[in-house]
Amino acid sequence: MYSKEPIKDASVIIFKGTDATVSNSRGYFQLTVLDGDSLLVTHKNYKSAIIAVPEVDVFSIFIEKQKSYPQYLEGEVELYRYLWQNLKYPTAAQFLGKEQLLFVQVLVDSSGAVSTCNLLNGTDKNFEKVTLSVFEDIPGKWSSSHQTSSFIFPVLFKIGLKESTIDFPIIDFPEGKIMDRVIVYYENY
Repeated sequence: MYSKEPIKDASVIIFKGTDATVSNSRGYFQLTVLDGDSLLVTHKNYKSAIIAVPEVDVFSIFIEKQKSYPQYLEGEVELYRYLWQNLKYPTAAQFLGKEQLLFVQVLVDSSGAVSTCNLLNGTDKNFEKVTLSVFEDIPGKWSSSHQTSSFIFPVLFKIGLKESTIDFPIIDFPEGKIMDRVIVYYENY
């Protein structure tokens, strides 16, 4: 269902790049895009969407309300603190100068426990191994619900401020709540 009301604090990411922004209180945002770019639009209360950018300067995006999902009982701040403290840039990837954007699906069962973690994409086993091990060991629980819930975490492994070399595959996202992205930096001075 579309309400046509402005959505404040929607995260808007250029899907084939690293530029991102957040919508203002009127639901407006501004990004410079190239021909053929797509936008990943996420908000905690709405379904995420990948939108092909039309060939006009100004356009509207409509996204659907999100169904309710269980909450992480220790709070999202603690969840992200755990992820930031435990996700480490793989040494082999650092040495080779590799970057990666992974989408991790975390399935939470009806009791609130993590039941399964899957990668929705990935091309480098070093990134996959470190990422899955951290997500599988998330401490604590989510609130209980009547069914298994799916949470999708974008995890970006990025080397410093250099221009990104990441290929962004088109992914068919399963039904689920797309969470805020986690960025793991490696500074190579």
